[in-house]
Amino acid sequence: MRRQTLVIPIALLLAIMAAAGVVLYTMNVKEEATTGGPTSTVVVASEDVPAGTELDPLIEEGKLVEQEIPKNYIVPGAVGSLEELQGRTVSQPLVEGEQILANRIDELGTVQGGSLGIPDGFTAYTVELRPEQTVANVLNRGDRVRVFATFSEKSGARASVALLPDVKVLAVSSDGDPEQQAATNQLVTLAVTPDDAAKLALFGQDTGSLWLNLLPPDAPKDQVPEPFTDVDLIALAKKS
Repeated sequence: MRRQTLVIPIALLLAIMAAAGVVLYTMNVKEEATTGGPTSTVVVASEDVPAGTELDPLIEEGKLVEQEIPKNYIVPGAVGSLEELQGRTVSQPLVEGEQILANRIDELGTVQGGSLGIPDGFTAYTVELRPEQTVANVLNRGDRVRVFATFSEKSGARASVALLPDVKVLAVSSDGDPEQQAATNQLVTLAVTPDDAAKLALFGQDTGSLWLNLLPPDAPKDQVPEPFTDVDLIALAKKS
């Protein structure tokens, strides 16, 4: 009986501590935003938004709002302005107060470049790769990746080259449970030139295998690694 009477106060204390933690976090965010720290704009929803909802009416009603928050608290892939959401629809549910992520928004209707937003002079090419070839299946639409190709030379040596130094991700397959995604192949659609599409078809299907290297948003486009072979690897190992 005594043990039961102790359970309720302990549970109440834990609940109070959790609530205090949320309040403290919110106060820290507000303090950083008002004390001159670096901030940036994100868009948040003022109410829950179900999948399939068109966003234009919500923007007009003020249910999607721009907020200035410290950059340290911005989630990668967060939408930075209401203009980016105009004419679009929700592909995954949005929760009240959360930062809206670009990978939860679909294009609404016909857009420039088709439903994928293919840039002028480019085509869309899809590759199916294992999780370890796609940075553990964490890619999102709009990411920049470097495509490496590994293959066997006539001499028998294995080689790796930066086949496409810098390409844009147009779409990724992201349906299903996240734990299942981490163990299954992923379809990644890239924006490539017609010539580059031919390279992908050759190396991806007949000659070797492809590996994607996720680039940071500010990665310079002129830094392309040199081709590398297992002979180079052995020589490097001897030097060390």
